[in-house]
Amino acid sequence: RKNLSVHASTAVNLRSRLLDTITGDDFIHYMTKAAAAQGSTNPFPNGYSVTDVNWQEEVISKSSLTQDYGVTFDGSAGGTNYMFSAGYYDQEGLIPGTEYEKFSIHNNLQHKFNKWITIGSSMQLTTSTTDRIGSDLTYDMSVTNDIFRWGWPTDPVYNADGSYNIVNHGDWFNPLATIDNQTNN
Repeated sequence: RKNLSVHASTAVNLRSRLLDTITGDDFIHYMTKAAAAQGSTNPFPNGYSVTDVNWQEEVISKSSLTQDYGVTFDGSAGGTNYMFSAGYYDQEGLIPGTEYEKFSIHNNLQHKFNKWITIGSSMQLTTSTTDRIGSDLTYDMSVTNDIFRWGWPTDPVYNADGSYNIVNHGDWFNPLATIDNQTNN
């Protein structure tokens, strides 16, 4: 008895929802009032061109793909049972440049010599890679975390010349520049 089975699947991962964020006009109003209440300098002394950037929409893709493929061969002959399988799994993240990829193989072999002695072996090898985006690849410096710390809705993504607008509100910030830099280097 010999069996060969193959499976393949593809799925689309969808961004479920984004958090509600403040508009550029409301942000300017809030920051100006907060600075006045603290006796600090107005962060927008000469007015500000409102761009109303939602950094979540800029950074988080609307969809990504997951693929899963595998093949298994098994059977038995003369008191010996065997199985070999191999698989590949790939999940793209909703943030460009993020991905989880895994390759695996699995092997079982068992032989029954008589009704008292059965010997078997099993081996499994797996290798996986996780790609993340962030300045030091930790949660603290992740792109999604930075959106809410440094992503002012008043800051445009790009400068007039098409280059990335890198701003400093306590840390240098433009998650699209970070993604582009890490995925293309």
